[in-house]
Amino acid sequence: KAAKPGKPQATALLKAKLAKTPFHVSDVLDDVGGGRFPVLYTTSARHCEPLPGMSEEEVRAEHKAGREPENCVQAVYPHLGILSSGTGTLAVESLTELPVTTTPSTDLEGKFLWGITPVKDFDSDGKPELLLIYSYAGAVEPGVGTTSYRELTLVNLEAKPTIAVNVVLRALPEAETLDTSDFKYKFSPGTGAIPELVLDGTISTLDEKADEKLPRKAVRRYRYDAASDKWSLVEPQRPAAKAKPTAGAKTK
Repeated sequence: KAAKPGKPQATALLKAKLAKTPFHVSDVLDDVGGGRFPVLYTTSARHCEPLPGMSEEEVRAEHKAGREPENCVQAVYPHLGILSSGTGTLAVESLTELPVTTTPSTDLEGKFLWGITPVKDFDSDGKPELLLIYSYAGAVEPGVGTTSYRELTLVNLEAKPTIAVNVVLRALPEAETLDTSDFKYKFSPGTGAIPELVLDGTISTLDEKADEKLPRKAVRRYRYDAASDKWSLVEPQRPAAKAKPTAGAKTK
């Protein structure tokens, strides 16, 4: 069995692939089979978005005048690398960008935080998947502030890993006018033994009369599709509308 590489070795191997891109190795996980080691890392880049209400022409004009017409942050993006020793020499097998709901910013007090990383056959297809939980704060939006997120991403550990599903477990905006959400997750056999990912929690919405956010219970279900090897949101079924009685018909 191949020895698990340390962060310095993983950093050296990724550096050869990422060239001049700034990055940071957060963790090297245990062998997921066949001498393959997942590496959790982040890259850093400057991210700019036009100020609200500005057209592309106005942005170009401001740039030409030497002014900054954009809201810029130092952003950090999550990635998954796979190091493999299958050929006898440890090498980078693949690099995969992980999904985020919004641009994670390091200009705030927050860091990109990694949570649990279990490896298991979550979809019962006979192959392992990597479950990732991560948290981050988005960039400050004018008039809105920032929003903190906690997300779940399930990765198919193929030779070229693919994203099976990505969901938001928690969204906590600074702005009182925006909804907050908080979910717990559970994998279950589902209907007809088809695996399901169930999110059970609350969504809190501002009640203007009460002048506070009031929670309501919410459940979201994601069902596994073997053909695509992905999970998709199951839309809740609405109760069938009652038929209206025809003119002249007797009603009980």
